[in-house]
Amino acid sequence: VYNAAVNCEKAKLIGLAVQMRQWLIKTKPDSTLAKKAIYQVGRNFQDIVVFDAAAEQFEVFAAKYPGEKEASTALYTASFFRRGLGDNDKSVSDTNLFVKNYGARKEFIDQAAGVNFGEGQIYEQAKDWDKLVSHLRKYLTNWGTKGGVDRQIIAHVKIADKLWRESCP
Repeated sequence: VYNAAVNCEKAKLIGLAVQMRQWLIKTKPDSTLAKKAIYQVGRNFQDIVVFDAAAEQFEVFAAKYPGEKEASTALYTASFFRRGLGDNDKSVSDTNLFVKNYGARKEFIDQAAGVNFGEGQIYEQAKDWDKLVSHLRKYLTNWGTKGGVDRQIIAHVKIADKLWRESCP
């Protein structure tokens, strides 16, 4: 079934590949191929631009198998999709889980800093300036030296902009 799903995917029969993988996940949930299938279903939904379903599959995969090679990518992508879809609570939850699972690992520091920094977009889009400033200050404390000078500068400028607007009515 797994190989048939791969062949369907190659033939651009994404819907059929998803059905086969979902059947595999349902009937043989403990198999190694079912584990891979969860991630692949997320990729399939991403390929056909069904980002909410893709995020859901990526979240399931990352929660069940945080040590798998693709888990960090899945969770990072889920957070990005959730933020883009306006599902802010789930985006923040995904961000926090990413930082918890991967933030202390050297190879993921830039990604963890980036996903944490990106959370600020939620508050900026909502025009919740107090939360944005609070978030950026926490970012600078926790990630400032690790996340790159560019993000440090942006954080300081956004904080200064908010403070300047308060002082100049």
